[in-house]
Amino acid sequence: MSFSPHTPPSRLHVRQGLSLSADAHTAVQEIAAQIVQDHPSLTMVFFSDAYDHQALCTSLSEQLSGPVIGCTSAGQLTAQGFQIGGISALSLASAELQAIAYLIHPLDKVSVAEQVERIATDVQQRLQQSNQAAFGLLLVDGLAEREELLSASLYRALGDVPLMGGSAGDMLKFKQTHVYHQGRLLQNAAVFTLCITS
Repeated sequence: MSFSPHTPPSRLHVRQGLSLSADAHTAVQEIAAQIVQDHPSLTMVFFSDAYDHQALCTSLSEQLSGPVIGCTSAGQLTAQGFQIGGISALSLASAELQAIAYLIHPLDKVSVAEQVERIATDVQQRLQQSNQAAFGLLLVDGLAEREELLSASLYRALGDVPLMGGSAGDMLKFKQTHVYHQGRLLQNAAVFTLCITS
């Protein structure tokens, strides 16, 4: 690929994918074919709660590399618009982006405070070493009803690190919502991802 003198090469490579297959293995294969790239900094997946959990986790672990985070959803925003069901994903790759995913589990009040304190200590050390800007992504089990507690705790502990994110859903059934972290689907849990970038 060549670039004109007036068009600098992209510093961030983004690939998006969507599969409507009802089979978890096929869906992840189709996603991987669309989003896999060299040295991904972060991959995010959002999927229907109807998938077989074990098959989904196994396929995500086998097909996608690098930090992979995600959650069940009530639908996904895709390049084709709002999609109900299926799985959507995107991968980000950049030499200027580092992502570190922290699992917060369980989400009871005492445990959250202790876990957030440990995360904040690690985050501050990383930011001091890198001397770069950062932001945080937070995915929370929506039925745990701990979004406010967790967001407030992270906001106080992290200082000026901007925080964004959302809650896992289950197609509005309000029965079981899950977050995905390191090959596991978890309830009563959240994933906080620190994104360090220049």
